[in-house]
Amino acid sequence: MLSKCIFGSTARNCLDAYSDRDFLVIGTSKQELTDASRAWSTNGWSVSTFTHEQISGMADRGSLFLQHLKQEAIIIRDDSSFFSSLLAQYRPKRNYQQELSDSLRLLLSLSRERLDYWPMLCSADIAYTAIRNIGICRLAEQGTFIFGYLDLIEHLERENSTTPTRLAALRHLRAMKHSYRRRLVSNFSLHVLCDALEGARDLLLLNDIPASPTKVFSGYSELRLLELKLVGKVDPRYLDSLSPHDPLATAWAIICDPRGYPNQPKFKNHRWIASVNDIADERFGAA
Repeated sequence: MLSKCIFGSTARNCLDAYSDRDFLVIGTSKQELTDASRAWSTNGWSVSTFTHEQISGMADRGSLFLQHLKQEAIIIRDDSSFFSSLLAQYRPKRNYQQELSDSLRLLLSLSRERLDYWPMLCSADIAYTAIRNIGICRLAEQGTFIFGYLDLIEHLERENSTTPTRLAALRHLRAMKHSYRRRLVSNFSLHVLCDALEGARDLLLLNDIPASPTKVFSGYSELRLLELKLVGKVDPRYLDSLSPHDPLATAWAIICDPRGYPNQPKFKNHRWIASVNDIADERFGAA
């Protein structure tokens, strides 16, 4: 039993060179999810897959991903009306402080020191995601639901202010994120990342928040910081090409596709994170 939908920029009809073509498949078995994912991925779509149990759990937790789908998803198949019924019953939470705290700490952990090309782009990708999540969560607590990154920046800029240079840098994070995920080499400057981080402080009013948070990260934040550490050691294109039998390849595959992380206890297991770090240190040298 399957449900399929298109969402994101494609559903909003606002695609540009940096947009993903997002497609969601929900099913009762891993095999049907794998088959559906393969079919759409080969046609250039970015496919997310969840079981009925996983997507129901997200709805129970008030995940804003469900609100995103409720507002924008174009359902193209829905056996037994499972997905449409779930969306009709879904209600967002009133409090997203845990999600906010996690994204804030991730954003404030990013270095502004001299970075090589790939760590700089990875940091830009992380910054883009954290800024978007912070904006979405803060507005959701006010009863406003905006999910497009550029729409969020425009909304936040109307409420607060930053310099034109920092605002342009915030918008440019999309291009840096796109280049990182596509492994493209271009002429990006570290100044853009630094300006974007300053712009985020202005628009999100972060200047009163401690720069060195001590709270334990969630699984997702642990995963992104592990990714940044690995990319600081070796070109991500090398990690992409590792043999499937390489112990580091398994970890890298999880890092690059963390869509199921809420249901994967190992992501919050510090021993697992430490073991991946140990493998990387042994192979590429400790920092």
